[in-house]
Amino acid sequence: MEVWTDGSIAPLDAVKKATADLITSLSQVADPKEYEEEIVTVETGPINKAADISIEEIELPLRVTNALKKAGFATIDDMIKAGRLEVRKAKNVGEKSIKTIEKWLKDNGYTWK
Repeated sequence: MEVWTDGSIAPLDAVKKATADLITSLSQVADPKEYEEEIVTVETGPINKAADISIEEIELPLRVTNALKKAGFATIDDMIKAGRLEVRKAKNVGEKSIKTIEKWLKDNGYTWK
């Protein structure tokens, strides 16, 4: 058998290590060992996905999106918390935009607060 290495390990040591790894792997086939499953439970509060969704995902006209950002509504969560009336007060946000926002909120399972 001819063994080549990159020089970081001697050929004989490489064969010994490979043999040890092979024996370890095959020993599980020959003599299976039971391992106790470890169950990890992570408790978290409710996930607020609206906090991570940018208002740009509603696909409003750029003028309206920019107006909402300028008024301080960067995420869907910001708009939901402010409510319909506060969002409506933003400059360049008309009734058509509000209806588009409401449709998107409804389609994605959100409502105004």
